Parts: sequence; structure tokens; C-alpha cells
Amino acid sequence: MNIQKLYKFIKKQDGECTCSPDSWFGVDISDCCREHDRLYKKGGEQIDKLYADTLLRDCIAGKRWWLKPVAWIYYAAVRTFGKGTFT
Repeated sequence: MNIQKLYKFIKKQDGECTCSPDSWFGVDISDCCREHDRLYKKGGEQIDKLYADTLLRDCIAGKRWWLKPVAWIYYAAVRTFGKGTFT
């Protein structure tokens, strides 16, 4: 997959969950992402970022038992790449 195709794929997925799908196999997780984004916009200290990231993970994992691996992937992504967007 070249960069342009990847960019188009990411933009297509860009709903409530930034750069990732809003649902997995029919299970909507956009409410989890919306709350995570709200907490990121609120900002604060690093402990507040940890809280927001953990809440996202737990919200996704709580939707269905089989979403736990997806929740951990989202958690790892926001812990790693969310540093520049937390205000």
C-alpha cells in the first residue's frame, strides 16, 4: 500500500475515532472516542492524560469481551502517539 492509498484509507476512517474505525464488527465505539477527545481537549497534567487513555481502553473493552485486544491496541496508540495532541 502506498502513502496516498494509506492517507485516503485513514481519512475515510476519520470519524469520532481519529485515524481509526468507529466500529468493529458492528459494535459502535464512537462514544468512547468522543469522551476521550473531550478529555484531551480539556487537558491537564500527565495523570489526566493517563486517565483519559485508560478510560478509552476500558470503555472499548466493556463493549464486548472480544474487543479487549482492540482496546489494548487503541490504548497503546494513544499512549504513544497522543502526546502531541493532549493540551
